[in-house]
Amino acid sequence: MNIKGIDVSVWQGKIDWKKVKASGIVFAMIRVGYGSSQGNDCKMDTYFKANVEGALAAGVEVGISSIATQKAPRRPPERRRG
Repeated sequence: MNIKGIDVSVWQGKIDWKKVKASGIVFAMIRVGYGSSQGNDCKMDTYFKANVEGALAAGVEVGISSIATQKAPRRPPERRRG
């Protein structure tokens, strides 16, 4: 079975979802937002609503993804040897 899908976010800009569907794409994973793994400083993807509405209107199945980032833990200062 060969099912084609795409992963989209604000970085793809305005998408012509009719062309996407015509190219054989069956589903789209659409980014809802991004932020920290602690849940603070989360942001909504500014194209989320338009992408969901456009994909559904064109007959493309929709899944939702979210990206969480984690800051590296701070390293303690190195001790001087000597």
